[in-house]
Amino acid sequence: MVVFINGAPSPQHYRRFRIKEVEGNNDFACLREVLSRRWQRGLRERAEGKEPLDFGIFPDLLIIDGGKGQLSSVCQELADIGIVDINIISLAKENEEIFLPGQKEPLLLPKDSPALQLLQRIRDEAHRFAVSYHRQLRGKSQIASQLAGINGIGPKRQQNLLQAFGSVERIKKASIQQLAAVPGMNKKMAQLLWRYLHPDNE
Repeated sequence: MVVFINGAPSPQHYRRFRIKEVEGNNDFACLREVLSRRWQRGLRERAEGKEPLDFGIFPDLLIIDGGKGQLSSVCQELADIGIVDINIISLAKENEEIFLPGQKEPLLLPKDSPALQLLQRIRDEAHRFAVSYHRQLRGKSQIASQLAGINGIGPKRQQNLLQAFGSVERIKKASIQQLAAVPGMNKKMAQLLWRYLHPDNE
């Protein structure tokens, strides 16, 4: 989820959602889950009087990446939780078609329209943010599989190593001193990790 305020990205409001309830690749169901969780949490924040609000700030315009089907799915989910007064559209990339609730035909803006260009920037930023998250998850998975055999390098240390170096390859290139400087690591664990990653140097 990315957020733009007054036409500019607001990264401090970006959020990542791990899908918890959907199995397999079901785009519609994933959208419904994310929107439900985002809105339900926002409603809870308001009911509990949270200050400052986070998810409790609802957007002036909700933009869905997709076509008519994605828009319909999200509108149904919002209606199911009682949200009916939100401005919502979807943007389909192939022909840059803008779908609105209750309208069969999409809105087509001129390619040089500032409004369309803003929507494209928002959509592209959402793609960039999602891709970076997927790469991070793959990196964690790689680290977990490659470091699983080292006694003492558990999930927390794996996470700290990934945050410090960004990839397994960069961890391999790090010196013992650099590994030891990672939060949660020490010289003994750094030496153990370095020897594990460099068996030919034994």
